[in-house]
Amino acid sequence: MKDVVIIGCGPAGLSTAMQLERYGIKPLVIEKCSVGGLIRNANCIQNYPGFPDGIAGIEFVELLKNQAELYNIDILFDEVNKLTFGQNKFMVSTSSCEIVSNIVVIASGTTPKKCEDITISSTARKKIFYEIYPMRNFCNKHIGIIGAGDCAFDYSLTLAKSNYLYIFNRSDKVSCLPILWEKVKQNENIRYFSNRKIISLDSENNKLRAIFRRNNDNENFIFDYIVFAIGRMPEIGFLDSSVITQQKRLIAENRLFFAGDVNNGIFRQISIAVGDGVRTAMKIYQNLIGNGK
Repeated sequence: MKDVVIIGCGPAGLSTAMQLERYGIKPLVIEKCSVGGLIRNANCIQNYPGFPDGIAGIEFVELLKNQAELYNIDILFDEVNKLTFGQNKFMVSTSSCEIVSNIVVIASGTTPKKCEDITISSTARKKIFYEIYPMRNFCNKHIGIIGAGDCAFDYSLTLAKSNYLYIFNRSDKVSCLPILWEKVKQNENIRYFSNRKIISLDSENNKLRAIFRRNNDNENFIFDYIVFAIGRMPEIGFLDSSVITQQKRLIAENRLFFAGDVNNGIFRQISIAVGDGVRTAMKIYQNLIGNGK
């Protein structure tokens, strides 16, 4: 049996693991994709202490990988399919194995909201993205971005380095950070459209035909790809009812922890996630010491 299993190796999960290592506790971290989580999507991290000039998301991820290796963090690259609780222990079921643990930290981050209220042909779905890290090597493509928050504008700035971007906002209110809005307005490779609601997507000659509703009229646009950045929700689909029904008790007993974006709503910041991770590890250590372990 493991003392601690951490689900997710983004800033929260990795910070938890490193702090536990400092206490002499060896956790197992399970990560379905790569170290760093969604940081790899970030254009530039500008508000994390120690980087006065900012740092690109992919560069920050490399630093996290190096630090994980330095701390000799035990990482299992696998996907958690189900987390159950019974007989006073957790069972973590992945795609390849089952792991029993006394304590579980859920640092699984968020998953993008899918667009479900428009008509999308089956052939068009192949050209739709919800994350941009698979698109980093795209060049000279025309890409539509649906959304008006931080993610939509940040994604646009990242992809606009070698592509042409078109941001579509269904209202006239921009909800991103002012600094992102200013950068977008100054970027010649990005165009912004307000009061456009996408109503359908279809494939046409290996391109995407997108139809938008503006007032009472329809407008047609042709793209190579579309990115939906319309919000995110906690990545907790793997929680079994045996955990959900006992969640409050397990949290109160310091057996179950939620750290980082999975628990922070709109407050999705690296610095907050790191703090959550360190605090979680400190609580775990104090609890284990109190129980004589």
